[in-house]
Amino acid sequence: MTTRLRFHILHICWWFCLLLGSSAVAVEFTAQEQQWLRAHSGKTLTLGLSETPSIEQFDYAGKPRGYVQELVALLEQHLDLQIRVTQAPAWSDVYNQFLSGQIDILLGANETPQRKQFMAFTRPIQRYPYVVFANRDSQIRNLGDLHQRQIGFLTDDVVFNLFPENYPHITYQSRTFATLEDAFKALSQHQIDGVISSSGNQTPLLLRNHGDLMQVAALNGISSDMTLATRLADEQLARILDKVIASEHLELSRILDKNSQLYNRKILELTAREQSWLEHKPVVRIGVATDYLPFEYEAEGQYRGITGAFIQQVQALTGLQIQLVEADFNSLYQQMQEGKLDLLNMAKTPERMAQFLFTKPYFKERDIILGHRNHPYVQDVYGLENKRVAVIDGFWHKEYLRRNLRHVEIVTTQNLNQSLELLDSGAVDYLIENPTVLDYYRHGLGYQELEKKGSTAADSFFYLGVNRHSPELVTIINKALAQIDPEQMRVQGLNSVPDLQAQRIRLLVILSSILAIALLVCLVLAILLTRRYIVQRAANTMLKERQQLLYTDPLTGLDNRLSYNQSENELRHCHTPQAWMVIDLNNLKFINDQYGHLAGDQLLIQFSKLLRQSLPPQTLLFRMGGDEFLAVVQDVDETHAHQLERDLLQHLNQEMSQFQEAPLPPGPLAAIGLAWRPDASHLLADTFMLADHRMYEHKRTSKISPHLASALAQGSLCIAD
Repeated sequence: MTTRLRFHILHICWWFCLLLGSSAVAVEFTAQEQQWLRAHSGKTLTLGLSETPSIEQFDYAGKPRGYVQELVALLEQHLDLQIRVTQAPAWSDVYNQFLSGQIDILLGANETPQRKQFMAFTRPIQRYPYVVFANRDSQIRNLGDLHQRQIGFLTDDVVFNLFPENYPHITYQSRTFATLEDAFKALSQHQIDGVISSSGNQTPLLLRNHGDLMQVAALNGISSDMTLATRLADEQLARILDKVIASEHLELSRILDKNSQLYNRKILELTAREQSWLEHKPVVRIGVATDYLPFEYEAEGQYRGITGAFIQQVQALTGLQIQLVEADFNSLYQQMQEGKLDLLNMAKTPERMAQFLFTKPYFKERDIILGHRNHPYVQDVYGLENKRVAVIDGFWHKEYLRRNLRHVEIVTTQNLNQSLELLDSGAVDYLIENPTVLDYYRHGLGYQELEKKGSTAADSFFYLGVNRHSPELVTIINKALAQIDPEQMRVQGLNSVPDLQAQRIRLLVILSSILAIALLVCLVLAILLTRRYIVQRAANTMLKERQQLLYTDPLTGLDNRLSYNQSENELRHCHTPQAWMVIDLNNLKFINDQYGHLAGDQLLIQFSKLLRQSLPPQTLLFRMGGDEFLAVVQDVDETHAHQLERDLLQHLNQEMSQFQEAPLPPGPLAAIGLAWRPDASHLLADTFMLADHRMYEHKRTSKISPHLASALAQGSLCIAD
């Protein structure tokens, strides 16, 4: 069975699966777009792409895979069109077929001003950054090294024109190649000095076949955009495709993630046993040491630091599901021994090799010997004979020193910071540790008098220890590590951990401030004790005043809406019955309009005082804004609550009839809505809304129009019996 036939068979299966279990998002098309779709209903369009294996199209476990087949099924489901996928050996061949009219839809063309004159584009389905590839043994290590060199590009690749536009200070000679494989062959044979191409999913596979090549730099701001493009005459089709892509972005994201994971597993060439292990191993428990920066660091549920960067990349390549367990190294090591952890960053020693399996080293740096500037240099650990050496509790250096030296005083510490403090103070003579770790702490904490005094020949590389019940995990990680750039992970990891120097500066500022205050206290102790009391009292007074301003309505003196918001949690969990009354002062706008805002303010003030006097002392009373108030009476049964409402309304109408600032219109002074909340199981929001609704019902049924009331008061309107 040919690859193309297998593709079509699997494509039909995907189409039926989507049709039967579809949860497709509805896409709204314009009248013109719907007309176009009706005119082309049932027709077959061709979609062209390169046949170079990539996430778009690849074989995995003997079956055709890639997101293109699922993308096509998704488009067909929405558009009632047939889309046939056609491939060519090189992208330039596909591009030329598109230009000649043999292909209707082109995958992977960047939108440029020149192309927009004869092409229409959708938004990108995904983007790949452009990068520079070079020989490992060459001097090309960054973009600037390409100056006056010969660079290879793919034929018709948009970066051929974008590179000189974005990097005008680099002069070079160019050569074009039909495929990336051809360009890599020329680079391996030193016919060219570098290759600039997108870092698409095909790149790791090609780099694996060309071990002498490597990625050295990325082009910021330039990417290969995987759009769907049509000829300008079919711009209507491009708009239709773009709407489907936009509407199905969540489904497309899922499709891309799934196929990316499968493609990565293809690159890693996982065995059937390894694939089965990945499918059936739900979660890998990884220990994260709290005392080993910059390699080990956990923040917001993310594994950070240098080791964390490696693990995250392994996770991206394999789809490994991880669970972080944070503790000090000794606790984590004990959990590894008890089988409670699957993976832990640890040194590989004979004792540990008898208990655990180990991956290949993921970070290759040998430990160095650190000492004070005035201490002599030493040759390997043998120069530590009869010396005092700081060793962190649980670290492998203790056994190593005892095996290699006859007389050495090992001073056990709890962490590296304590070891550095002892070394800086002269309490110990030397310290053995990884150079990256020492640089991070030494420069970050300001130990300028400490320096490298020797190197070690021991295998002090960084390994991942794995429990013996998971040998597949070791081989999977080893295959993933072969695809990872250690230097890139080192930089990424260092940028993800705290800046100790900044923390140290902040600590010094705090300590300096404390010291200055302490000296001042010693000089004027008696005065400061008195002033401290005065200042504290003033601060408490100021705090109370600020709270008063913040939570009190300045006009009425009642608690305001912000105070209510602060009280919501306490009210929500109250288990005693509550009566909620939403109270609305009638005719405030009429008083403001007829007699001025000063009269309106006086009405609000007197109304608020009357509310406070009329309600029980334990009542929480809030001015919610404008003419609306809220009263919450605690520990009251429903019968008493209704009686309170009636008494309050009667009392308000009686007392406010003596308002001196302006004549009040006839009718009820206020509208009240009552909701009784028997216990905490009733939501505050429901209670408040019910009281508010009843208040408006009261207002609607009882309120007289202010203008009608005014006319009645002036005797200018008579009402017949």
